[in-house]
Amino acid sequence: MGSVVISAADCITSLGCLETTWKRLLAGERGLMSAKDGQEEDICPFPLARVKELDGSFGTLQRLHSLLLKIVKQADALDLHADTGLVVAVTKGAIDDYMNGLKNDYMEEVAIGEGNHCLTPELCSLPEYIAAILGLSGPRWLVSAACASGTIAIISAVQAIEDGKVDSMLVIGIEILSHFIIDGFASLMSISKSGARPFDINRDGLTPGEGAGFVLLSSARLAEKMDMPVLASICGWGVSCDATHITAPRRDARGLITAIRDAFTAMDVSCGGVNAHGTGTVYNDSMEIVAFRELWQDKAPPFFSIKGAIGHTFGAAGVIETALSICSLREGLIPPTSGLLSPEAPFMNVSGEKSFSLSIPLILNCNSGFGGINAAILLGTP
Repeated sequence: MGSVVISAADCITSLGCLETTWKRLLAGERGLMSAKDGQEEDICPFPLARVKELDGSFGTLQRLHSLLLKIVKQADALDLHADTGLVVAVTKGAIDDYMNGLKNDYMEEVAIGEGNHCLTPELCSLPEYIAAILGLSGPRWLVSAACASGTIAIISAVQAIEDGKVDSMLVIGIEILSHFIIDGFASLMSISKSGARPFDINRDGLTPGEGAGFVLLSSARLAEKMDMPVLASICGWGVSCDATHITAPRRDARGLITAIRDAFTAMDVSCGGVNAHGTGTVYNDSMEIVAFRELWQDKAPPFFSIKGAIGHTFGAAGVIETALSICSLREGLIPPTSGLLSPEAPFMNVSGEKSFSLSIPLILNCNSGFGGINAAILLGTP
């Protein structure tokens, strides 16, 4: 068992909570809504992955707060020790309110205490606000590193525990749909017209999504001392930046390859499966295939993407995907890749309409983001 372990995890996606999302993934369901099913037809005529029963419209503080309270309520059930640290991962948050410069009366409604902690559209307020709700006095910070934010947030928490700065860290990833995100990807012609189809030869873009997730990390020593449940062990990690282009990944995948190799520094590169970034965009998916091919040649472990089912949740993606990888380890299964019908690389072991067995109890999570940021984390059984 590694020196850092995961003691608890949960998420909220367009398919539901962690256990519901997992079951629906295995059933091949997709949590995508067409424009006619929602109230935002003027924003995007293509499918989006919305979380149900959120207050507020896209990109607003009210919507962010509504989702935030749901995930914080899940975390609060853990009865966290006050010394627990906190890392929050997000890319844009309530960006529409911020960009519009609105003086939103709702800000006063969500202020807590005596006004010392107030949720505002500025990203830097989120860790303070969440820590105040949960009564946490440990170190806290925010990570905003494009689509690799969630995974890098987990890695930074692992480093803090390994360095002896703190015994336990709560990592929360959160993202809401916004005009800013949808319009931005639409301008890049990167939104799928029918729903993301990761690694499919006919893929035509990503599906914007929203969601939140958390993982509770602790030192193995503390977990043993406190008789805490151990869901997974952190076996390795890697971070890199190829700095090739502001949006496009490096075609030869050097950055991602470096991050994955670093994640396997302490062991052989064999693993049971890869929870890939798999956005469904032309260049991201082909870059990942290049990376897997170089790393494993014709013996690549089975890989998959959940973004065809719950959309791309941006800052929350790495945390949600880590939570779902824990389910993979527990069940010994790799879920289908929703939307995949005709693999671009049929000679490689990518899941499609059916689940695969996880033959080795090790699973790699990897994410790549704008600016050439890459992150990988290796999870194993306790």
